[in-house]
Amino acid sequence: QTNIRWRLASSFPKSLDTIFGSAEAFARRVGEMSGGRFQLSVHAGGELMPAFGVVDGVQNGTVELAHTRPYSFY
Repeated sequence: QTNIRWRLASSFPKSLDTIFGSAEAFARRVGEMSGGRFQLSVHAGGELMPAFGVVDGVQNGTVELAHTRPYSFY
């Protein structure tokens, strides 16, 4: 079997360790559960694209996963 490498773009900065850290924990757990065959690299907001452009990044195929918060009208 081939290894799979995906990029996860987050809207959040590394300084928000509880929120950004959840994406890192998710990536770590996916790697563990797949025996290292499925690897996710996690990128903070602004590293690969603008922080709130991560959904667009998934839609246009720039990255495979987005970690963000949906915009709401309150």
